[in-house]
Amino acid sequence: MPPLSRYVRTLKGAVKRAAIPIASRLSPEASELPIDRWNLRVNAAGRLVYAGHDVLALVADAGTPVHLLDVARLDANLDAFQRPRGPSGQAAEVFYSFKTQPLPWIIKRLMGRGAGAEVISEYELRLALHLGAPPEKIVYNGPGKSDASIRTAIEAGCSRGVRRGMEPARMRHEA
Repeated sequence: MPPLSRYVRTLKGAVKRAAIPIASRLSPEASELPIDRWNLRVNAAGRLVYAGHDVLALVADAGTPVHLLDVARLDANLDAFQRPRGPSGQAAEVFYSFKTQPLPWIIKRLMGRGAGAEVISEYELRLALHLGAPPEKIVYNGPGKSDASIRTAIEAGCSRGVRRGMEPARMRHEA
């Protein structure tokens, strides 16, 4: 019997071959995006390189799955969003979605550079507070807030993210 990894590779290949034509029809321009859009390139030896690092070497060192983040690009993107623009000279106020990548070192880095926290659960709210997010820089979104999490938000001084419906009354009651 072949090893499981062979089946997995075969399945991945089949899914990819089936998905590419569908994705191309849904978003034709996506298939035309060059790999350097994601800071990828192929070096002279024919190996995939991300942010100056050989991807196969990273995989050999860390195993799979491996998640890569170009920190310099992250910083540059945040700076670009926060740069004042237009006639008003105002910059965008950036809030990092914790559900995107809830790694504390990434969150701390972004908050240290002025980004706020966008959270949707009591766990994420508590993580934002634990990591030092100022309450006025926390947006607490989502329809599933419990009474306890609303109480936690109020006690911490968070007020952004209140939604229509019953929540405003619940928050007034909790306050």
